[in-house]
Amino acid sequence: MQGLPRYFTCPWLGPQLSSVIRSSRAGMPGLCAYRSAKWPVSGFSLCVSVNLMALGMKAISLEPGGMQMDWAGSIMDIHPITHTYKKSVGAVADMFRTQF
Repeated sequence: MQGLPRYFTCPWLGPQLSSVIRSSRAGMPGLCAYRSAKWPVSGFSLCVSVNLMALGMKAISLEPGGMQMDWAGSIMDIHPITHTYKKSVGAVADMFRTQF
């Protein structure tokens, strides 16, 4: 294995397998705590994988994807957005209000 470990999508699991990877590496205004909480598993697995390469071993983590729930819908509390953050966090909050 050369370079960074590769992440695979399993056909029977669908796109959910790479959900954690996408969420932890893509920034989105207003979701800093949520997205950064997903990175520790990916980061740890990456470090272990790099350490094991010299021994001819691989470390692969299967990271769970999304679950069917209303986390961005009616159960999500969206507090008033200050004027300073209207264009960034406000845009994401509006998206959650209209799409979920």
